[in-house]
Amino acid sequence: MRLSGLLVLLAACGTHKLDLGDGASDVGIGCNQPQPLLAVTAAIPRLASAASGSHLVVGWTADDATFGNARVTLDGADHIAAVDRDSLGSGGNYTGVSLAMADDHTVLIALGTQDGHTQLVIDPGSPLTTTVQMTAPNAAVATGGAPAFALAGNDSATGMASMIGIDVMGTVSAPVPIGTIAARLVATRIKDGLAIGEVLAANTCELVPIDAAVTRSGTAIMFGAKQKCTQAVAAYTDASGETLLLHHDDGGSVIGTVVHTDRTLAAPGAVTTGATEPRAATTTAGTWVTYAKSGMAEAQLLDATGAPQKTVMLGPISDASAHAVVSTGDTAYALWIGSDLELARLCP
Repeated sequence: MRLSGLLVLLAACGTHKLDLGDGASDVGIGCNQPQPLLAVTAAIPRLASAASGSHLVVGWTADDATFGNARVTLDGADHIAAVDRDSLGSGGNYTGVSLAMADDHTVLIALGTQDGHTQLVIDPGSPLTTTVQMTAPNAAVATGGAPAFALAGNDSATGMASMIGIDVMGTVSAPVPIGTIAARLVATRIKDGLAIGEVLAANTCELVPIDAAVTRSGTAIMFGAKQKCTQAVAAYTDASGETLLLHHDDGGSVIGTVVHTDRTLAAPGAVTTGATEPRAATTTAGTWVTYAKSGMAEAQLLDATGAPQKTVMLGPISDASAHAVVSTGDTAYALWIGSDLELARLCP
């Protein structure tokens, strides 16, 4: 029997908001409706998330350098079976977090450290350290092949922007350099390979192809207007083999550009204006993009060409970087921190 209505009623009658970390389970997730997950007090959190099958993982770091996280187990697309707080570890001294999932049980946790390194954990497993320091929540990606994961960042040992491969046993490949240190580096899949989306110090964006084995780089492809491109992020669509690039321009707009299978670029188009820090995840219905706008978290559904189809207002957001969007294939979920960590099932 579904207990979601009873649980919500009990929470409303109690002395605090519903906090699924208290042990609540079998909670319904309404279409495009905020669902509180955990009570969170993090100041200016930087949030990342990943999904696979019936599991979502979410992590955040805050100004006090601590790491908070949870694993969400779904019962179908519209119910939460369980929320396990701090299941990915705890501790501090972290500058940011990035997550990727190869399957329901294999999670890469990448935590930037203040000494110019990244701590890597294949959950479950022991931590290891790389000199390739992550710079963005989307620095890690599940490759869909071998190695299982890739991480983009600045290599503090060489002073080069680089990508490394990480297999499920925790073995790290030699860094593949692509150029000088960049302001932001994200990892993505592209047709028949991987790529780094980089924002250079002069606010110019490039997509640099990397082979699937993470051994060599290709010729950089510039996107966005020169010296007007920041906050780059990307999302790959398995069905079409195309990748959506997103960036923020100097006029405050979020701009989308589709990378075709032959690695040519479609004409860019505006996703929204007056917004910042875009994130993206693809589903069978299209690509969902989340961003911060006027103190609110908002989501936008784009079609295969990158054109906006639907806007969903999510709720207040504590910081522009305190949100993420993930996909289990057919369904996308937005996660963000307002006064609590919240989740919404995004419906077309």
